[in-house]
Amino acid sequence: MADRKIKMYPVTETFGIKAPKEAVVPGFEPDPNAPAAHLVPAVDPNHVFPKDFLRDILAWWRGTHEGFVKKEGFFCFGPKGSGKSSGILQVAARLNIPVFRDCGSEVYDVEAAIAHPTVIGGDTMMADGPMTMAARIGAWFLLDEVDQIEPSNQVGFNPIAEGSSWALPRTGEVITPHPNFRFFATGNSNFGGDATGLYQGVKRQNSAFGDRWFITKMDYIDPESEKAILKNAVPGITDVQVEGMVKFANMIRSIFRGEESGQAPIEIELSTRSLVRWAVNTAMFQNTECPIVYAMDRAFGFGCDPETRDVLVETLQRVFGKEVTK
Repeated sequence: MADRKIKMYPVTETFGIKAPKEAVVPGFEPDPNAPAAHLVPAVDPNHVFPKDFLRDILAWWRGTHEGFVKKEGFFCFGPKGSGKSSGILQVAARLNIPVFRDCGSEVYDVEAAIAHPTVIGGDTMMADGPMTMAARIGAWFLLDEVDQIEPSNQVGFNPIAEGSSWALPRTGEVITPHPNFRFFATGNSNFGGDATGLYQGVKRQNSAFGDRWFITKMDYIDPESEKAILKNAVPGITDVQVEGMVKFANMIRSIFRGEESGQAPIEIELSTRSLVRWAVNTAMFQNTECPIVYAMDRAFGFGCDPETRDVLVETLQRVFGKEVTK
């Protein structure tokens, strides 16, 4: 199988950030006939990359490509809807890199991600799982919710996370990953378990597993960037609505963290993803009696307990004034 042709992409033009003219990062030439070309993510031109995250992933990718950084896994953790997975996918999209994607759970079968039995022509044979498929052709493998997987099961990924070869179960075939293969994972914790109580199923992971990763943290983006995302996602939304929504989101996040004096913390931490959904709903339901509240309920309000929803509406009233009704 022919390797994809490497192309050096200028950082400034590719990612829309200020960088030295000589700053480049490796990717692949666009090729619709390349293996797994259909798994190259589509570019979202409105995506906003947090500065630290983009610096981390590009430095790590280039370092592992040039050989002065070990090809360990890349792990990004942070709150829900903060852009962990989309950040990785949008880097891959701009560099024309195919991504095999999977999602962890308590019953996730690590062995099946590597290889699994299948019946072909009446015979039982071992078929590659998505991890091994990616490793053979030099794609990226992204495993979301990695901290939902049982720690005793998770250790099956140890040799892969440390950049080593591994043996397929049952057949014993040794897989030496393609030089361009990389293992990415995301989670809501830093492998140490969930201290907030919000993320059911998150498990404290084996420290030996956590010791095999380059780790970066993702948080919600700054208000100006969040405003830009809303305007790009919903061109018809007003500036007043955008300003108010972002202000509201950050007030709710402060309440969640217990930073608002006289206000008990609530269980919702408003994600950028929910914020965009709210903006889309607001544009869609402009003819309702109170579009802001109607849209909010259908974006995230109805998913909260009644006491929390009251806090949401009261906070909306503080931001938008008398136009807000329950």
